[in-house]
Amino acid sequence: WVSHSLTNVSHKGTAMSYPSGTFSFPVTGLWRVGLAAAVYKSTSDCRQAEAIIRTTANNSSYSDVAKTDMNTIQGSQASNTHASGYCEIILGITDLSNHKVQIGFSATASVTGYGSAGRWNLTFIRLGDT
Repeated sequence: WVSHSLTNVSHKGTAMSYPSGTFSFPVTGLWRVGLAAAVYKSTSDCRQAEAIIRTTANNSSYSDVAKTDMNTIQGSQASNTHASGYCEIILGITDLSNHKVQIGFSATASVTGYGSAGRWNLTFIRLGDT
């Protein structure tokens, strides 16, 4: 994951830190976390893929808290099919050492996740105090 560097993209405040696949919050508060994802399959038979937001309150055990299903057509019916989805959750972050977020992905077979052109987006917006 990288932060957008386009001239028309806004950033305010301290950015999320992202060491080793885990996002850490810079300040406590109510946070809206949104995940937009897009995939495609060329020939494999993949009917479903999921993008997942996972959280922990103890910096150890993660739970799935939001998912988006991306359904494609069965391989024998079509090729080069595309799917996208979006999910979000509002989190109350009170402990910066233990409250973290990870992103997960699962699929019934091989699919390609679009990594360019902003087709996978993760947003963190602080809404206010808890």
